[in-house]
Amino acid sequence: MFSHLTSSAQLENLNLDSLWTIIRSENSADTSKVHSLSKVASQYFNTYPDSTIFFLKQSIDLSSSINYKKGEAQGYMNLGAVASIRGDYGKGTEYSIKALEIIEETSDTLYRIQILTNIASLMQSVNQIERGVEYTKQALELADKFKDVGTQINSLTALAAFKTQDEKYKEAILDYKKSLRLIKKHNVYTNDYYYTLAGLADCYEELYGNYDSTFQWYNKITPEVRKKLNYSDIEIAYFFDYSRALLKYKRVEQAELYADSAFVIAKRINATNNIAQYYLLKSEINQEMGLYKAALENYKLSIDFRDSIRDKQKEVDMIALEMKYNSEKKGKELILKKAELEKNNIEIRSQKNQKFIMMIVFGLGTIFTWFVIFSFLKNRKKNILLKSQNEELEKLSIVAKEIDSTVIITDRSGIIEWINEGMID
Repeated sequence: MFSHLTSSAQLENLNLDSLWTIIRSENSADTSKVHSLSKVASQYFNTYPDSTIFFLKQSIDLSSSINYKKGEAQGYMNLGAVASIRGDYGKGTEYSIKALEIIEETSDTLYRIQILTNIASLMQSVNQIERGVEYTKQALELADKFKDVGTQINSLTALAAFKTQDEKYKEAILDYKKSLRLIKKHNVYTNDYYYTLAGLADCYEELYGNYDSTFQWYNKITPEVRKKLNYSDIEIAYFFDYSRALLKYKRVEQAELYADSAFVIAKRINATNNIAQYYLLKSEINQEMGLYKAALENYKLSIDFRDSIRDKQKEVDMIALEMKYNSEKKGKELILKKAELEKNNIEIRSQKNQKFIMMIVFGLGTIFTWFVIFSFLKNRKKNILLKSQNEELEKLSIVAKEIDSTVIITDRSGIIEWINEGMID
């Protein structure tokens, strides 16, 4: 995802010494220093992500001090990418919305497209498909007008991903193949090349359920291709996607090797969301191997990690920030005090102008409506997830009953919740 936020460019093996020379030089233009800080930040992402955040904030501070809007927006855009990779979608949206607000003060259409696409991706992460599609269509419309191939590819790939999530596989295939034609015609090989091939593999698997038709796309993602892209999130995505596909066709040992490879990278960059995915996938692999005790342990670990990143308030804040931006963009004035961010309390100042009061009331009504819709969707998703988890744990507990080894499950306080019959006997 980080690549989407750097003009869709591939990560370059830049000379850090030359970048530091620019940053430290008194003769270098301040805008050159901003770009150099951004490039230094990208160099550290695969190894020291905390350093990436530090240098991005330095670039933002410098951009702000010289009123360099493009540099400031780019910094917030990349901070949003880092936050989302770490599973903090609330912060990811906050930074991305900030970037969009800043860039709309300029005439830079290219960056606006990239930011819209990234916000769409964040909407997808929390299953807000309709909102994501809306942002993606805005980005694609601008990309077509701008006639920039890279952003057209990026927007098409994002739109296809939403259609895949909505199970519109044939429509998604058309968009993915249109993206693939543009990539080959213009020789634009960015991370979108991976997402396009992986997306096609997913669609063909869902439609035909055939090993050859699925892996014809995965096999195009060679080590040489991944080396060109050279991003940790792409490597993680590749290993996870390949592992899941292998598992569907009962190639369990291979699936485990790819899953473990993804875990090593996720641990290195502290990608908490990916770590949670790993334990869930590992549990599925354990079940296929007949290792039910290990499956149960990994399943519980996946829940623990998901609970650590599923901060409900952050998701509410994310939607509230998005709706605040949309309300302001449509001309609805909304007075938000500092307490809104800290306690979610909205205080409306009394105004003598009745028309102005009605506008505020209308704006609040809109936000309340969206909050109700979001709460309904989130609760429904939570109930579905809870039902699925209960069914899965019930299956595992039935199997665990039959093994001779002792299996004990306790809560976080150490209180015993369940003991298998092997212990009781």
